Amino acid sequence: EDGDTIADAGDRCQSTRRGLRVDTTGCFITQSLSFGRDLFEGDTAVLTPAARRQLLDLAGMLKVQPDAYVVLAGVVTGDGDPNYRLKLAQQRVESVRQTLMARGVKEVRIHVETGAAAPRSGRVELRLIVG
Repeated sequence: EDGDTIADAGDRCQSTRRGLRVDTTGCFITQSLSFGRDLFEGDTAVLTPAARRQLLDLAGMLKVQPDAYVVLAGVVTGDGDPNYRLKLAQQRVESVRQTLMARGVKEVRIHVETGAAAPRSGRVELRLIVG
């Protein structure tokens, strides 16, 4: 049981992470996730162990849903030097992208966006897209 509320007998995607929205077959549907600052070590692009575990889970889910892909968006805060914040957001997105690829997610399934403005500092938003 992966915790997605679908009984294993009818669950086509048994590695779906708890808390994700799923369809009637247990596979995740299009949705947004947010990787906050606590998933990076301090003011860096170095992933914490918790972030690496989450990305390992995500890579496993993507392997069983070949029609899905990921959009990574580096979000920049208005606080501090905007050039520095943009560079950090880009580095964080690249860190997440490289980690997913190292876990077997093909590059063509990872789309990157950077430069969005938001009130929270330096997070990476991840959208799971199906279809």
